[in-house]
Amino acid sequence: MKKKIIILILIVAVIGSSIYMMNKKGGSKQVAGNVKLVKTVEAKPGEIMTRVLADGNVTFENDRDIKVKVSGLVERVYIEEGDEVAEGEKIIKIDGDPLRDNLELARLSLKEASKNYETLVSNFKKQDKINELKLKEARQNLELARLSLNKEKESLEYKLKTLQDKIDDAKKALDEARKEWEKQKYLFQNKAVAEKAVKNAEKAYQTAQDNYEDLKEELKYLEQKTIPRTIELANLEVGKAENSLELLKNSLEKSNITENDLELARIKIDRAKKNIADIKEDLNRLETLAPITGTIVSLEIREGDKVVEGTTVGKIADLESLLIEVMVDEVDVNEVAVGQSVTLTSDSFEDKLTGEVIKIDPVATKVGNLNKYRTQIVVSDPEGVLKPGMFVNAEIVTSYKNNVITLPPLAVLGDEDKYVYVVEDGKAVKRPVELGLQNLTKVEVKGVKAGERVIIGPFTVLKDLEPGTPVSDVTERKKDK
Repeated sequence: MKKKIIILILIVAVIGSSIYMMNKKGGSKQVAGNVKLVKTVEAKPGEIMTRVLADGNVTFENDRDIKVKVSGLVERVYIEEGDEVAEGEKIIKIDGDPLRDNLELARLSLKEASKNYETLVSNFKKQDKINELKLKEARQNLELARLSLNKEKESLEYKLKTLQDKIDDAKKALDEARKEWEKQKYLFQNKAVAEKAVKNAEKAYQTAQDNYEDLKEELKYLEQKTIPRTIELANLEVGKAENSLELLKNSLEKSNITENDLELARIKIDRAKKNIADIKEDLNRLETLAPITGTIVSLEIREGDKVVEGTTVGKIADLESLLIEVMVDEVDVNEVAVGQSVTLTSDSFEDKLTGEVIKIDPVATKVGNLNKYRTQIVVSDPEGVLKPGMFVNAEIVTSYKNNVITLPPLAVLGDEDKYVYVVEDGKAVKRPVELGLQNLTKVEVKGVKAGERVIIGPFTVLKDLEPGTPVSDVTERKKDK
């Protein structure tokens, strides 16, 4: 409000000075009888409005972030930026193999926890008689796990050797096929064989090469996937058996199984079940689906990327539901209200658009060193000229009146009790007035009738004018000329 008052004072001063200079250059002087030369305007009914200016950008009324629901590697991206999608349509998929491996481990954990609990209950009832049997069983389990580990190693070593032998044989066959191909090409060049013999040799070489490459890939998979995973699971079984034995020894050292021991065993079962349920839930959430029907306006994800649960990887928006977001200065925000009309302009389109304020943020946003309030405007855009991100200027109509008397601000005098001078029978008559709406060029006044002529200058005359002073209206003179 302070800014508006300062601007108003400056406008009054500039206009007053201009009138003063005009009258001075035109020979403005007091006429006979101390008549003052003045300039007037006719009081007429009209309209007046106050506006708040702001600027901002075109954005979306209905948009949603695209967030992944499970951590992992991106296996598949189904869409691209700019694609139109329906609500529920697939957007990305996370690789589920690690989760499936975890599920198998979790099931093993549950099986072990359940078995342990059953054993505890049974032993709790007859623990004194079965301590030795438990130790024996635990040792047997460990031995079996170790035997299983060794068997797995032997089996894998056999598979590895067998596959290596196949690769060696395939390499020999490849070398022989290459030599045969070279031989046939040589004979063909010397016209000793037909071209078909060369092609057959080439085909045989290609087949041998494909077989050799396939076997190498099989070996690579065996070494990098099958063997590590199998050994890992077997070692896990050994570890579990070792842990079970240690747990058993500790239990025997305590002499008796307590109710607390049973409760802990039940908790382990519950945790294992919860872990399985969580993993299953994650498996059902591998695919991220479109939250709404719309267009993919941004997508920052690629196949192979590693993501964390909850990460925003893009945005989807309904391009048919555009709105304007402008930033209103804190000195003006209390004048702005939902439902007020707005005029929008931009360098990007020629005609003015109309809109309506639909939302004002209750909390300020810091823009540089200024506090501003994000304000949303719904707009009518029949020609479809608005585009997301476009910069726009907004004039928010905060007040409006029609068919009221308005005058230039410089016509109004007085600090507290406002008044104007009207011309009656060639004299300046002081008229108290009440002010209504005000902007930089007009002020609503009550106390002046339509058709009356109100003195607006020169400022050097108006500021010292006394009621009853004879005046001569230079405005009317110019009309007469």
